[in-house]
Parts: sequence; structure tokens; C-alpha cells
Amino acid sequence: MIECHDRSLRSMLGCRERSCGPGDSENPFRRADRGHTHPVIKVMRTNQTVRAMVAAMGLFVVVAAIWAGVGYVYADDHKTMSATTVGLCILAAGWLVILGAFAIKFGRLRARRRKSEHDG
Repeated sequence: MIECHDRSLRSMLGCRERSCGPGDSENPFRRADRGHTHPVIKVMRTNQTVRAMVAAMGLFVVVAAIWAGVGYVYADDHKTMSATTVGLCILAAGWLVILGAFAIKFGRLRARRRKSEHDG
């Protein structure tokens, strides 16, 4: 048993009581002191924009893997390096486009909220 006297340490370990064994924490994303889900996980579950962004990023992972395979097949020398370079370039370009679109949407949302607060 581990003695957890510090509340923040108990929270990090997922313990509800002062002593915590290795199997006492069932969910690492749960807050031990209140029993609530971590805010980041909650947003990822409920916010449709974030879920769509994560899905698009996953799609680009698949596309990058396909293009890495194409780079591997058609490379004459250094097949692994070529596949890695092609795959990572496609992945980086796709994720930059997605993050740019997310930043634009977030900026517009903040501007709209500022305008509505200003109007009254």
C-alpha cells in the first residue's frame, strides 16, 4: 500500500482514500476527489467540432499510410526512408490544413461571442 497524504498526489494516483494499492484506480481519466471525468475527455466526447477534427486527423493517418506504401513500392533506393518521408509529409500537410481550419473556426466563434457580448 502507498500512503497518500497529499491531496494532489491522491488525485494523480486516482485514490479515494489515504492508502492506495496498485489496482485501486479503475479509470485514470477520472478525478478521484469529485468522481468527474477529466474536462479534456469530456470535450472530446461532447463537442461535435472536436470530434470531427479528430476523425479528419485519423483519416489523414490512413491516407498517409497509403502514400507511405506507394513511396515504398516506387522507390529505387532507400525504400524505408522514402516511405517515411512521403508518409510524414502527407500527414503533416493534412494536419496543418485541419488545424488551420480549426483555428479559423475558433477565431470566428470568439469574434461572434465578443460581438454578442458588446451588443448586449
